[in-house]
Amino acid sequence: STQPRMISFHPQTTKRPLKTIQKIQEICTASIAINPDDHLQPLLDLLNHADHCLLMGVQPGKCGQQFQEKTLDTLQRIHQQRGNAIKLAVDGGINKDTLTLVLEQNVPIDEAIVGSALFKNDNLAQNYQQLREVLNAHKTIQMT
Repeated sequence: STQPRMISFHPQTTKRPLKTIQKIQEICTASIAINPDDHLQPLLDLLNHADHCLLMGVQPGKCGQQFQEKTLDTLQRIHQQRGNAIKLAVDGGINKDTLTLVLEQNVPIDEAIVGSALFKNDNLAQNYQQLREVLNAHKTIQMT
């Protein structure tokens, strides 16, 4: 049977987010997804229990949205709270310019999830290479 490696969820979608984290951890990595408009303070305690945090750079639901820079502040605050004890990913609005902004925060990022920036035109290889160059310049995360 195939088992998931990670399950991400938005804490506001459940009445018992801590119990949800614990249930997920019985089978795989538990990840909390945080939207740009979410209030971080109530989520900080939950982050002490989660293995991973998926920071949304846009409000979920529509491809091609502009990255919301308040995500950078959230990234810093989570890193101050948890340090390297939690894996971090950023998803939504990531392109070569916003990836640069994220990496300039000097916060270890485990994943930068890219969609529209790769497929915005017929130059997939060139788009990939531009992202690779940003990563190589910062040497902080691997791109596979």
